[in-house]
Amino acid sequence: MIAIEDDVLKQLEEKAAKESRTAEEVANELLRQSLEAAKPYKLELEGWKWKTELQPGIDLTDRDKLYDILDGPDEMKRRGF
Repeated sequence: MIAIEDDVLKQLEEKAAKESRTAEEVANELLRQSLEAAKPYKLELEGWKWKTELQPGIDLTDRDKLYDILDGPDEMKRRGF
């Protein structure tokens, strides 16, 4: 059994009512989506013989930080990587 906080349960029930679904259906869908999004993935590039994967501490959505990291090891040390 899972304990759901009152405010979260209220939001869940409101969403379910708006969509004419049960709270259980909505909760299962949202949990599935969240768990799927959290799965690690590997990136394979055609023509390359090496594989890449996400690295801890590197945010792919922060373009400026990526450029700094790509500037070299001195920059990475300075940034704490």
